Amino acid sequence: MAQSGVGIELSDASQKVVNLFTNSAPYALTAGVGTETDLNFTARYKALSADIQPGVANASVQFSIIYN
Repeated sequence: MAQSGVGIELSDASQKVVNLFTNSAPYALTAGVGTETDLNFTARYKALSADIQPGVANASVQFSIIYN
């Protein structure tokens, strides 16, 4: 049985909610050959209604990164 009444909320490392289908705030990257930058995000279940039904809840997300 599929679960209903909840969704997934994404947040960045500062716990700011990432709004879907909009551009996010810019994130600073480390410049230079051989350098790496970690961008940390978290996902959590969030109630969408007062009537939450039990069941399996699965989700997937895709990110698009625009590097300027």
